[in-house]
Amino acid sequence: MTTRTKTIEFCSTVDVTSRAAGVNVDKSIAIYIPETVVAFRSCTVMCYWRGDMPSSSASSGAIAMAIATTSGFTTQQTFTLGTPNANSGEVETFTAGADAVSFFTTNWSGTSNTWWVRKSTGTIATQNHSFKLIITYDYDDTSATHIKTIRIPIESTRSLLTTTMQTVGGATAIPALTGGSTVLPENTPVVRQAFLELCGNEATVSTADNIFQLRINGGTTVSVWDVEGALNSSCWAYFCYDITAETLTSASSLEMMSLTTTNRGDNFGGWVTVTYEFVPADTTVVWNSLVLGAMDTTGQMGGTAVGDHDAWGRSIYIMEPTTITLKESAVVLGMNDSAGFPALIACGDQSSYTTYTMTPGTTQCGQYSLVHRIDGGGQNGVAFEALARGENLYELRTYSTTNNAGWGVNGIMLLNYTSGKSTEGVGAHAHSIFNLIEFTANDAYTTQSDSKTNAIAETDYWLVGAVSDGIILQDNIGYSIALQAERAAGEGEGSGWENFGVSTYRTDAENHTITCRYASRSIWKRHPGETDSSRLDIEASRSYRRDGPLSSGWWGIWATYHTMTWAVAGTISGSGGGTVNLDVYRASDNLWLATSSRSGDGAYSITVHNNTENVYVVAYEDATHTGVSAKDVGA
Repeated sequence: MTTRTKTIEFCSTVDVTSRAAGVNVDKSIAIYIPETVVAFRSCTVMCYWRGDMPSSSASSGAIAMAIATTSGFTTQQTFTLGTPNANSGEVETFTAGADAVSFFTTNWSGTSNTWWVRKSTGTIATQNHSFKLIITYDYDDTSATHIKTIRIPIESTRSLLTTTMQTVGGATAIPALTGGSTVLPENTPVVRQAFLELCGNEATVSTADNIFQLRINGGTTVSVWDVEGALNSSCWAYFCYDITAETLTSASSLEMMSLTTTNRGDNFGGWVTVTYEFVPADTTVVWNSLVLGAMDTTGQMGGTAVGDHDAWGRSIYIMEPTTITLKESAVVLGMNDSAGFPALIACGDQSSYTTYTMTPGTTQCGQYSLVHRIDGGGQNGVAFEALARGENLYELRTYSTTNNAGWGVNGIMLLNYTSGKSTEGVGAHAHSIFNLIEFTANDAYTTQSDSKTNAIAETDYWLVGAVSDGIILQDNIGYSIALQAERAAGEGEGSGWENFGVSTYRTDAENHTITCRYASRSIWKRHPGETDSSRLDIEASRSYRRDGPLSSGWWGIWATYHTMTWAVAGTISGSGGGTVNLDVYRASDNLWLATSSRSGDGAYSITVHNNTENVYVVAYEDATHTGVSAKDVGA
């Protein structure tokens, strides 16, 4: 048995019904975990909603949430989350998150439970409520059936929604998920839940009301986001819609429209979140779904021509067995401005730019966003020269033909690929786990979390990447934000704070909702044995803080890692009989990778996390007994 860690997700579908102040919104969520649970690590209850204020700019009032075993809420955990920033005169969208790990630890039993979640707001009427559970837990990897969550992107529209249904993400945005033709490659896949997560700016330019609607494959039309337009506020919309009951035996289209009021809603896109079980023992091909950093910037997009673009890059190492095949993948970006502008986006080998037009509302009360595909099924083609085992280079380029536009670009990359199965099991593959850091309401400028631990059950791993993920309602005064991790003595420069990312943004002088997704590319140790004192241990218990203006919202960390290992082996000869210290270095750049030792002559074997690049071993016993091995890869 190996104890491993994973994250899965479930949701309740969006409900556009308006709820008066103080009225509970109660929803059920069916949860399925087939493995033997060793421990729950982070169990986040999320809620997303919009104010419904036809004639008043009243403030939200206190937010309360709960999770319970039944609709009667007799066995429950409650969360009193405080009161968000005072309203600045416009409608706002809100989000809240709370960690129910103690509730899961006490009440989880068997493999399947339908639990209830609740949210209420103290002062204003609210609508468009979506709930989501993000469950991170340790499990026994010898369990006969496993479950996983993957995210399949849907590329954004590039024109406003009209009163006629418009295709979002192409004619086959939702791939076949059930039946004999399913795209899910593992043995005996069974979809437990599939749901859309969609977002876009309302682009409200009058006091007319409108409702965003969608349908799947030309089927039933449903309302998913109701815009009360009386205050003429343009908010950022984010919602979940359950499609599990749809016919998903073949690829399906997704269509959206704006009922009664045309030319609303810019750049709607998102992803299909699929949580499914499978039989690992008989699986030969595995779908790997990673959440990584896509881009983070401190200012505006860049110049007004291609040569003046902003570029952001990183290396992505893939270590699963062949064959590696790129699947639907994308970058999901958020950005801010008080005006409209075109955002031009290209990634890697994409030779041309895709233009996403950001259409401003009369009053901007939330960010812009877009989803840009980086595989062959998107508008602009494949970003990677050839996704393969080993190092893959990623570069995202952005600019706008409008001067000083598109502030604080940040986002995540949804990278999907299939591979062979590792000899160490499916659980050893690269995967992403989430830990909630904090939710705070109306905190002044600097808010600090309690000590948090991003627990990883496995003792040895390679950190592929880590990215913050947060949705924050900022006040109408401050225009910058930083997310930071506290350094302990002996880390980096010593006691103090290390930046995940810092962002400066520009918007109308109103409260506004923004994402905070920062990649923190170089602050974490890449594996537990790394001795680079400038890097922090991602598993260490530490405080985190959000440094910026008055704000309300949540943020957490997605950590992506694998536990596949190989051995660098050889033989020591000519020793003086003492302790021989052995260090492994990557040949391409002399990066230190691992250390070991042995006494005198004889064989050695040192564990490494990559067998696609040449390494060499330096042996040191004393000044007269030293040596360097030939270059080779791990086996």
